[in-house]
Amino acid sequence: MRDPADVWRAWAEVWPARRAERTGAPDDAILSFARTHLPVGARVLDAGCGDGTYAAALHARGLDVQGVDLSEALLVQARARFPEVPFVRAALEALPFPDGAFGGALCLTALEWVAGPLAALRELARVTRGPVVLGVLGAGNRTRALHLARLYAEASPMNGLTPFEVAWLLEREGWTVTAEAGVTREGPCPPGRASMAEAMVYLWAAWPPGHPATP
Repeated sequence: MRDPADVWRAWAEVWPARRAERTGAPDDAILSFARTHLPVGARVLDAGCGDGTYAAALHARGLDVQGVDLSEALLVQARARFPEVPFVRAALEALPFPDGAFGGALCLTALEWVAGPLAALRELARVTRGPVVLGVLGAGNRTRALHLARLYAEASPMNGLTPFEVAWLLEREGWTVTAEAGVTREGPCPPGRASMAEAMVYLWAAWPPGHPATP
C-alpha cells in the first residue's frame, strides 16, 4: 500500500470540498453530539483534524483545542484558515503528547484511514483522561465505497474499518460507551445496526479503559 502521507498530499486540494458535503444538518448533528459529550473548558485533542474545520468550530465554542494530522498538506490549509488553533503533524498511532494530556478528544472519520486503527485507539486512550467522541463512515457511505474500490488497487489509505468493527474494538479494549448515534444528510438518527450500515457517519461517546464514565 502507498504511504498514506503521499496519498493525502495528492488529495489535499479536493478533500475540503468532500468534507464540506457534511455542511448543514450533518455538521450540526456532529458538532451538537461533540459539544454534548466533550467537557467544557477542557483541553481537547482533534485527532485526524484534516483541514481544521471541526477543531475551529469547537474552539469557537470555548474548548481549548489541539489539532493533529498526518497530512502536512492538509495542515497547511488548517493553519492558514484557523491561526487561532495549534496544529501539529503526527501519526495517530504515535501521538506526541504525554499520558493524560487531554480532558477529552474528537476523532472523526480518521480511524478508517490509518494504517493501525487499534494502535490509534490505544493512543487515544493513553493521552486522554476524559471522554472521546469517535466517528467513522457508515458502512454504506459512498465515500467508503469509492475508497474501498481504490483500496484493492493500493490507491487508497482506507483500511476498511466499519462501525460494527469499531463497536467490537471498544468492547474488547474495555472502553465505556455512554452514547451513540447515526448521522444522515437530514441530521441525527437513532443508534443501532441499521444506522451503522446506512448513516453518513456513526458516532460514539466513550471513556477510555481505567477512567470512570462520569458527567
